[in-house]
Amino acid sequence: MKILPYGFGISVALYALSLLHCAGQIVPAEQYHDASVQQDTITQDIIPQDTTQPQEKDESTQRPETSNNEPNASETNDEPLTPDTPPQDTTPSDGSSGEEWSTERSFEPTQEANNEPPTPDTQEPSTPDTTLPPERITCPKARTECGGVCVDTNTDDQHCGGCNKACNAPLSCVQGGCKRTSKLWGKAGEHFTPADRFFDWSYAGYAYGEAPLPTKKPDKKITDFGAVANDNKDDTSAFEKAIQALGGKGGTIRVPAGTFILQKRLRLPSHTVLQGKGSNKTILSVPKSLTDVYGNKGLSGGGTSSYAFSGGFIEVRGSSPVRSSNLLAKVVSNAKQGSKQLKVDDASKFKAKQWVLLIQTDTKGSLIDALHSQLMKGGTDNVGDRWSFPNRVVSIQGNNITFERPLPLDIKTTWKPTFYTFSG
Repeated sequence: MKILPYGFGISVALYALSLLHCAGQIVPAEQYHDASVQQDTITQDIIPQDTTQPQEKDESTQRPETSNNEPNASETNDEPLTPDTPPQDTTPSDGSSGEEWSTERSFEPTQEANNEPPTPDTQEPSTPDTTLPPERITCPKARTECGGVCVDTNTDDQHCGGCNKACNAPLSCVQGGCKRTSKLWGKAGEHFTPADRFFDWSYAGYAYGEAPLPTKKPDKKITDFGAVANDNKDDTSAFEKAIQALGGKGGTIRVPAGTFILQKRLRLPSHTVLQGKGSNKTILSVPKSLTDVYGNKGLSGGGTSSYAFSGGFIEVRGSSPVRSSNLLAKVVSNAKQGSKQLKVDDASKFKAKQWVLLIQTDTKGSLIDALHSQLMKGGTDNVGDRWSFPNRVVSIQGNNITFERPLPLDIKTTWKPTFYTFSG
């Protein structure tokens, strides 16, 4: 059962009462007690029908007769002509105009209310012109109306339809105006190129997005370690004991429906899964912030919390692969964003289908600027941090390696690009 807003219900009730008063008829209340009743049903039931006979029309208001080349209906048919039905009001009962503006407008001729076939002396109405220009709107200073929206005014010689020089990104030119489609993406990705500013996120998720989430049988049950749903008590200890019981090898911990409370940070080792009953069924409640639990001991200037960039109550952290024992090779030549090939000093440790990790870093800030697509200066907080990008080897020819994924960033030897092994 749908629940209508309070004000809407009053408006409908008053409107119905006014119509009943005019019609002089009583409608049983139970017909309209259900809030899910449609407005068109209400209108059909309670709007009084016009019972007056149509008055004789003046000849000046009659529809034009058919051409003399067509036989007259009165000569070929003994039945009397059907009088024209007075046009009915098609305005929606909610008082709106019934028309919404859109970039792709569609104008359809208004259909007459009756469904009777036209009499022989009636001409079909001509179809109106559907190529009407977009609605005009008033824009503030430094903004220009373009296809029914306000855009930044510029001086570039880009124009379309009636938009003149105002049709700049993120609008693209279409016949009769401007349409809000991205020049970087297009309508369905047809403009996407790895050399542009959009990243390829298709590898995100479990197993690089190449496999569905598995359904695993639980190895442990959280209720076997003291957790009780909906008891308003801290269940962190039960989760910690269940994780320890897996012996560091990972596994699946079953958490039943209900609310379980965490008041300390919970760290999940690799291959450890918390398996609930579903959205809005199994709930992990965190009533306190990390600052409330641990304080702001690490806070150093600016910001409001030392945990703003340090994860949350549930943490999944692996070991860093960036160590000398995992070093594969160093990149010895530059490459442009969008490229799939790199040259290294020694490719002997690479093999096809191998996952590897590419690292870059610098101490002067130019890498940070590149991460902002050179559209703005980067900050100084993360200068010296590593940029990493996992990729899969396709083929090896000498010291030239072809990868599966295009590079999302320029590779420069000044940023010390280096490859390490990566287990995923």
